[in-house]
Amino acid sequence: RIGFAKVYSTKSSRSGKRFFQELEKFLPFKIEKVQTDNGSEFIGELEDYLKERGIEHYFSYPRSPKTNSHVERFIQTVEKELWMIEGTEPKIDEMNRKLFRYLNFYNFVRPHQGLGYKTPVEKFEEYIKKHQGVHHVLNENRRNLIDFINFD
Repeated sequence: RIGFAKVYSTKSSRSGKRFFQELEKFLPFKIEKVQTDNGSEFIGELEDYLKERGIEHYFSYPRSPKTNSHVERFIQTVEKELWMIEGTEPKIDEMNRKLFRYLNFYNFVRPHQGLGYKTPVEKFEEYIKKHQGVHHVLNENRRNLIDFINFD
């Protein structure tokens, strides 16, 4: 449940594709399947890109936020803990800077009740140790996450 988000000036399929490309760079593993809601930003260019990459794309049922409950909760958390406290900025770059600083906190510092009061990165590290047993991969993935989040 590592959190990733980015602010764009438009809600378009081009923005959806750009977001997914950024997500691929961010995550230290290959994405095989993705589930989205039925928003227009998730069809067109993004859908074509997913097909080119051989990534299965599933859509949630209309007006059924429970099928994407983890994503919906993440959005609520960001809105409550970041935007309501810090406020939004007129400049997209500044909003993204605030957002990435918050994501650093969210992923590396903030304990999550649903993860047994561990951070998402701690839970990811546990998963890697348990399922792969490759510690150098863990260290490299942690560095990649840190480098990506601490871009400024």
